[in-house]
Amino acid sequence: MTEVDSPHTEPENAAHGYCIALYDALKKRAKNGTFTGSATEVYNTLGISNQYYSKCFKALVEVGAVEYIQRGHHKRPTIYKLIHRPTAAQLAEYDFLTPASRRAKVSEEEMLRRLIELERRVQNVDIVAAFTNLEARIVALEKRK
Repeated sequence: MTEVDSPHTEPENAAHGYCIALYDALKKRAKNGTFTGSATEVYNTLGISNQYYSKCFKALVEVGAVEYIQRGHHKRPTIYKLIHRPTAAQLAEYDFLTPASRRAKVSEEEMLRRLIELERRVQNVDIVAAFTNLEARIVALEKRK
């Protein structure tokens, strides 16, 4: 990463710059719009404090910049579908990134857009049934021991 690409250039809110730098780093390693690998390793190359790790990934998902496909661990890669590069304005809407004194107020139109996006992601999934099914599978696996 060159000095020009550094996320430490102190934008209005440093966390916004960190999120954008993280998206760019994921995109740089992506193939066909999908990042597959160690998200932690990518994050660590940016030199950003670990206090922002979860906040940055959460923000990228919340603004619709990435879609979380698979949670990774030591034997399985993390997979993110990259959708669009986030803007500082989009990131400014999230309380966990922006100090209260600078939070943007969310308009009704924006809330409606978010709701539509959430419905698109969930589609016809019955969340209660999915959790019930998951719980039954966990109980069955625990009984195998």
